[in-house]
Amino acid sequence: MSKINAVRFINLNYNNNAMKINDECMQFSGKSTLLSLRNGGGKTVLVQMMTAPFVHRGKQKTKDRPFESYFTTAKPSFILVEWLLDGGAGYVLTGLMVRKNQEISEEKTDALEMMAIISEYKEPCMQDIHHLPVVEQNEKTMKLKSYNSCRKLFEDYKKDKKLSFFCYDMSSPAQSRQYFYKLMEYQINYKEWETIIRKVNVKESGLSELFSDCRTEKELVEKWFLEAVESKLNKEENKVKNFQEILEKYAGKYKNIKEQLKRRDAIQKFKEAAEEIQINANRKLFSLMTNIQDEVHRFSLSFQQQTHKKKTYELELTKIKGIGEAKALALIKHFKTKQALKDASPDEIASVAKVKEEKAKEIYDFIKENF
Repeated sequence: MSKINAVRFINLNYNNNAMKINDECMQFSGKSTLLSLRNGGGKTVLVQMMTAPFVHRGKQKTKDRPFESYFTTAKPSFILVEWLLDGGAGYVLTGLMVRKNQEISEEKTDALEMMAIISEYKEPCMQDIHHLPVVEQNEKTMKLKSYNSCRKLFEDYKKDKKLSFFCYDMSSPAQSRQYFYKLMEYQINYKEWETIIRKVNVKESGLSELFSDCRTEKELVEKWFLEAVESKLNKEENKVKNFQEILEKYAGKYKNIKEQLKRRDAIQKFKEAAEEIQINANRKLFSLMTNIQDEVHRFSLSFQQQTHKKKTYELELTKIKGIGEAKALALIKHFKTKQALKDASPDEIASVAKVKEEKAKEIYDFIKENF
């Protein structure tokens, strides 16, 4: 699944124009990221802006925060989100150029003029999130290009067959549909984003209240994950069956780990209880306490190292194009050790991973070369 790599806002005004972001790029690197702002700093506004490129016009407007209220001049504002694609496939830039509609009439009633863009690239270029030439900047000043100049620039990029660049006039229903269909190619599903924004900004404390009934892992899984999984997979019976098999495998693995954790916790509790005993000159008792402490430390390190090794092998295998977590996990679980995996033949790999002979040979060569 694609992950957010960076977000850039240009000429964004909020809090009745009391707050302004001239040009700010936030680097997430595909990881969970904490945004820390003071009260009234615009945390909820930033979430609303970040989701805007992935939801339909009616979903951008939230209670007490009309989307069009952020754009009050003829100058364009930019909301740009860069995604990190799976398997080292590169990056895709998605975003919106927005301004107040300058030609409102009986025929044109939209409050905003809006153009969406999608740009795919593998390395830094003029069409990436950092270098998109919509701002002219020198040492002292920053000048924003006009809406029409940027529009022409995007249309020229679109005509260039050497580029993978697309632009869409969001006032056109047909182009708007094409834009959301194109997002789906990168596994960016507007339905998932619309579910989030609908709940986030109902009130000022929307972000906090969104997770108010998810104080435990069980509540979080039941509220956010199971419902989403069911709605996504329930349409195709074979996918539901595959997902059930995956869950059963993980459940068995979790059971074994849980037993190991119970043993570790039992040793730890015994150690804590034993420490309350007043240690005197009895050197044997002191030696026993030391051995228990060493055993707890050794067991914890061993357990963490084993888990880390398996996860490392699994992540290495997913670098092969067409090999996801499920196939990688199946190989690791079947062969158990690194040596057994290196000794496996292409036929064995094909049988376990359920792939064709050519792909099995590719996996075999990768293991021989990298493990």
